[in-house]
Amino acid sequence: FDTPIDYAEKLYTLNSKDRVLLSFLSPHCRLCTSLRGDLDKVKKEREDLKVVEIDSLNRDDWAPELIRYNIEKVPCFVLLNSRGRAIGKTEDPINADFVRNALHALITEKRKKCSSMVVVKRHQHAYDESPAHRSIHIGSPLGQHSPSFGKHHHFHHHRDDNRPFWKRGSVQRVLLVVLLGGVGMVVWSSFRLHHVLTCRWHRSSRKSRADSEGFSRPFEPYQPQFLGVNELRRRDNECARLLGFPQIALLFLVHGQLPNEKIWYQWFQMMRDRIPVSESVLGRCEGNSRGDLVAREVLAKACVHDDASQDDVIGLQHGFDVWVHLPKGMDDDIFERSIFKQSLIPERYRVEATWGGHSLIDATRVLFAAALTNPLVSKLVLISDSDVPLYGPLVFYKQLVSESQSRINACNTTAGWDTNNYRLRQDLIEAGITETIWRKSWQWIALTRGHARIVLDDRKIDDIFRHLCRPRWDDDWCDFRVCYSDEHYIPTLLAIQGLDNETDCRGELTDRDWSRVKATDPHPYEYKPADISTDLFMKLRHAEIESCERSSMIQMTVGEQFRNISKVVGSKKSKTVALCGSLNQNPTPSYVPLGSVCPLLARKFSNSTHDLVESVLSKMLIH
Repeated sequence: FDTPIDYAEKLYTLNSKDRVLLSFLSPHCRLCTSLRGDLDKVKKEREDLKVVEIDSLNRDDWAPELIRYNIEKVPCFVLLNSRGRAIGKTEDPINADFVRNALHALITEKRKKCSSMVVVKRHQHAYDESPAHRSIHIGSPLGQHSPSFGKHHHFHHHRDDNRPFWKRGSVQRVLLVVLLGGVGMVVWSSFRLHHVLTCRWHRSSRKSRADSEGFSRPFEPYQPQFLGVNELRRRDNECARLLGFPQIALLFLVHGQLPNEKIWYQWFQMMRDRIPVSESVLGRCEGNSRGDLVAREVLAKACVHDDASQDDVIGLQHGFDVWVHLPKGMDDDIFERSIFKQSLIPERYRVEATWGGHSLIDATRVLFAAALTNPLVSKLVLISDSDVPLYGPLVFYKQLVSESQSRINACNTTAGWDTNNYRLRQDLIEAGITETIWRKSWQWIALTRGHARIVLDDRKIDDIFRHLCRPRWDDDWCDFRVCYSDEHYIPTLLAIQGLDNETDCRGELTDRDWSRVKATDPHPYEYKPADISTDLFMKLRHAEIESCERSSMIQMTVGEQFRNISKVVGSKKSKTVALCGSLNQNPTPSYVPLGSVCPLLARKFSNSTHDLVESVLSKMLIH
């Protein structure tokens, strides 16, 4: 950085065509550092421009310039002419491109065309005398009292005596400025006092409502329980490993018992003994129609469970790896007779997850860590306890396996992506979460394995959201201002990593109804018994959308994509199984997936509707 002496020397050596560019920077400003190359380029290309680099933190040396040019934010640039007077100044910085455009407009002096620059004007106060008046004063002899002279003399005297108060002299102008300044201070102080007192009253009067409705959340410390989840390593699914097909992780984030467990029981039963006839399975059979003999005992042991408990419907299927996170401290006994008992995350790894808090991300991270201990898992699906499936397990499996992208909106290209910018507080922006990378998606998502790994490995962005993205009071807004990490953290993290294009830019995994609740309601509509019907679930599949209109047909024909492994294994008399011949008995048509905009789940369905929902879905979920 330059010193005031360097600045004085550059001013002293100016000629009539030179200009001076005052660059107000800071060594701790990342935006300032990113402009270093632009300043070096200006120095090389513009010999008529003297660049002075000022450390805005050095207020002892540069206080006069900081005050004179009203420097509030850096980087900021001021252009001086050859006489050392300011002729232009850039506006407050927004991003690097904005500052570069402003700097270019400033040094090329295109002030009228550049909206990102403020021109500093000098106001000169002088009398505008006409040549006639000036000639009478100069040319008339002293003491001449001609009518003409007297008239003009009277005019000048009248104008001097009756000029506005602020034009009579410097003392009057100073007094006027002081007077107006005093009035302004009184008005501003009154307004500020009223604002502060009003805000305090609002804060105290709304605090109980805010606490009850989740508009106030304390800071939640980092919870590293997920780091030890590797100890949960379960045995790989031998059937999936032997035949080479991927699994889908179903991750239930719950706060108690699942009200719709009977539906999930039937759902998992439909998947029993079914294996997908996919490229990964049949790839080993290329050019080998009857070969690839597998010991029947090995295949039967891996894929068929004749002696298994009929209640263990999750263990009897091979397409899904299931985990359930219950809040820390909650008694596991509520799952004693549940089909999800063996899928519970152990108590020592669980976290105290609260609605609207960053602890929901901690709980999600625990589920991701548990799922990633299984190398066969290719997609991770986050499910709530009020969710029900809109399709059978075969469609659910084939649909997610066929999608290469994550079902989450990490894009800024979809309509309305920026409608939740009101949640982006100034302190988040100052921490580096700018509007260009701020994202919003639904909490219930489906991620690829790689994206889930990024969530587990991140600590930097997590720390920013943990401290700053939570419902809390905002003095500027004079109200409680919301921010929910479970809707913003993961899509923003993927956007920061430049992975927008690896998401579907929709995040429509789960259907929900916001049309029947208030705009300020934090939860979607909860279906009542009177709402439950076959028509409702057909409507939730959104067949009116072009890529979803085949939903019913796919539900009916998806069975062709799977084989019953019990029939493939065959009779106990046979010692070997011609695996390829069995799988290739009937040609398998290619699966044409639904669009990612088509939801696979729906919520919210509670205890009051579970019997009706079970009755309707048991007929609809054929496969």
